[in-house]
Amino acid sequence: MIQPTSLPVRQQGIVLVLYAIGMFAMLIVGGLALDGAHAMLNKNRLQTTVDAAALSAAKTLDQTADTAQAQTAALAMIASNADNLGNRELATAYASGNGDINVTVEFSATVAPFAAGSLPANYVRVRAENFTMSAWLVQLMGMDEKIVAATAVAGPSPTLGASCKLVPLIVCGDPDQPPSPTDPTAPIWGYERGDVHVLKGGSDSGGQKGPIGPGSFQLARPGDASGSYDLAQGLAGGSENCSNVGDSIDTEPGNKVGPTVAGINTRLNKYPGFIFPGDYPPDVVTEQQESELQVDDSGVITLEDATGTRVPVNSAADLDFNYQDYSDRLKAKNYDLQPDPIGPAALDRRNMPIYIANCEAKNTGQSTLPILGFGCFFLLQEAIQNGTEAELYGEFQTECPIDGVSGNQPTTIPGPYRIQLYKDSGSYDS
Repeated sequence: MIQPTSLPVRQQGIVLVLYAIGMFAMLIVGGLALDGAHAMLNKNRLQTTVDAAALSAAKTLDQTADTAQAQTAALAMIASNADNLGNRELATAYASGNGDINVTVEFSATVAPFAAGSLPANYVRVRAENFTMSAWLVQLMGMDEKIVAATAVAGPSPTLGASCKLVPLIVCGDPDQPPSPTDPTAPIWGYERGDVHVLKGGSDSGGQKGPIGPGSFQLARPGDASGSYDLAQGLAGGSENCSNVGDSIDTEPGNKVGPTVAGINTRLNKYPGFIFPGDYPPDVVTEQQESELQVDDSGVITLEDATGTRVPVNSAADLDFNYQDYSDRLKAKNYDLQPDPIGPAALDRRNMPIYIANCEAKNTGQSTLPILGFGCFFLLQEAIQNGTEAELYGEFQTECPIDGVSGNQPTTIPGPYRIQLYKDSGSYDS
């Protein structure tokens, strides 16, 4: 007879051991999932905050060329985002003052590579490191805390191939003078930085009469815009339509004095009653050329000198207030109106991106013109209505920030750009 063995007796309790091991493993897996999700959530919140800070700093730097103001803007944006609902942990860590989050703001002349401290400062990098959170279930693995970091780089985009929010004005360009990729000082479609131009002529503007043909006064009709109200809104804030270099733009026939005055003068804090500051804020600097600019019968732009004689304007240097004066006041924060959220105004409202077209195909009345590119003009004075006349004058700038889609590759060709985020090539936390 075979005798029973005592082995089953010795194995009693093994199920409890396996159960305990399994439960521990489940806690570890659950802890990794729970704590990992918690860390990822706060990492995303931190990244969003740093992205916003970099964009805010880059925009301030672009407008003022002042790194101190840009750094202040970055830190203010971080504090503002930390106070948002749902960011309690971020707010607590940032406000603790105990090094729970280390924030650094750096500046570089180039974006790739980002060389901190190089001049002139064009790009901004904001880093937030050492965001520490308490660990939960992963403490079973000996981990007492979770640490995340984030970094973001922002600055001017490559020259825009597609531009949005363009002001519906057209100037005629020279197709034989495209922007130079090697000489940023070369004329752009025939326009040179600091030159003063008529952006909208009047019916008796001498040599400026009909640069696009009889019946046209350099006004554009983008997309499905129609009527005086759409024109006034476009002049106040730009069209909602986007355009590409190489597309065509329709002209808006007629002088349209009333809509021109109503729309363009909002930029200088003058409102007609149907366009409001809440929709189209004034510029922070409303100072303008003291002597009214006019164009004589031969098409020469003139101003009145100290003796009361009208003399030709050769460039913006002849003016008592030009873009350089405006830029200096921005850098000094010498505002006529305070910017949002303190006041009703906004920066750069007088810098207007408009169409540069090939006018060889002009017709009498409405024309469809090929778009050569986009030009940046600084509004020198308000539109002054004299009967059926209202002319616009601008100083040409090689670059200005607008909405749009940037090109695929960085380029040195000057033109309209936007402030955008870049991947920080020197960090995995971007």
